[in-house]
Amino acid sequence: MRDSQTDFPLDDLPSLLRSAADQIEELTRKPEPFTAPLKLAEIRETVCDVWDISLPQLLSDRRNPQVVHPRFAAWRLARDLTTCSYIMIGGRFQRDHTTIMHGIGRANDLLADNPDFKSKYQVCESILDAGTGKPVGRVTHAEGGKQSFAADNVVTTVRFPASRPGRVL
Repeated sequence: MRDSQTDFPLDDLPSLLRSAADQIEELTRKPEPFTAPLKLAEIRETVCDVWDISLPQLLSDRRNPQVVHPRFAAWRLARDLTTCSYIMIGGRFQRDHTTIMHGIGRANDLLADNPDFKSKYQVCESILDAGTGKPVGRVTHAEGGKQSFAADNVVTTVRFPASRPGRVL
């Protein structure tokens, strides 16, 4: 027969009770809500909505700033908000990984030098960070499928197509 004092020392009873309470709390704790990982398709859609271009334009070989700037923004968002490698991002945008690396560098330059690029990039970032598909901030004006959106002292107008339910606030 075992000595009960060696199995359960009574002088250490408060710490045993705390340990048991901690274990019970750990077992009964609600799991943290699961958030699905951000997909590159969501980034592409959001960038197209904010910059008012089509997906074929975003993926095209065109080099004018109206297409190149959103493309650079999408690549930087993909790199910052996902765990995708340059190769994976390049595959989804039909580009080589070195092109993606160069484009992200250009996006960094544009963020520093171009206020219009920066404001649209911030709107995309806030939409994607929220995970709701809707801008986070204050809608200042809404009319005809367009919304003016204010966040961080920047006002940007975003077109949300009616064909995408849940996108318009």
